[in-house]
Amino acid sequence: MIYFVSLFAFAEAQKQNPPNQHAGNTKSDDSDAWVFVVYIAVFIGSIPVIYLLYLLWFRCCRVDPVAAIFKRFPVFKFVPGGESGFGATQCRICLTDFADGERLRILPCGHMYHGKCLKQLVTSGSMTCPDCRHNFGNNSA
Repeated sequence: MIYFVSLFAFAEAQKQNPPNQHAGNTKSDDSDAWVFVVYIAVFIGSIPVIYLLYLLWFRCCRVDPVAAIFKRFPVFKFVPGGESGFGATQCRICLTDFADGERLRILPCGHMYHGKCLKQLVTSGSMTCPDCRHNFGNNSA
C-alpha cells in the first residue's frame, strides 16, 4: 500500500517538475531521486513489521479445533455406583479402573473417559465414542 502511494507521489512530482532545460542544474533531479529512494526504503523496512504483526495475530487469535471440541465435554468427579456413564467402572480407551473422586469427561452420548485419554482420541482424529460410535465431532449434542 505504501509502495503504491509512494509511486503515485513520485509520478505526481515528475509531472509538476518538468525536466530542466539547463544541463548544469541537477539539484531538483537529485532530490527527486532521493525521495524515491526513501519511499522504497520505507516500503522494504515495513515488510518485516507487517510480517511480525501477522505472526503475533496468528499466534493469539487462531482457534485450536481439538481444544474447541474438548471443551464441550463436561468434567465431573467419579462416584462408584453412580448413574453417570451407564454404570461404567473403567475407561474403555486405556482400560484402567476409575478411582473414587477422579475427574472424568462425559461425551454427549453419556459415556465417560479420562480427560487425557479422550484428548488423545480427539487428537488422533477420531470423533466417535469408542463404546457406541456416536459422532461427537458435529455441533449437535
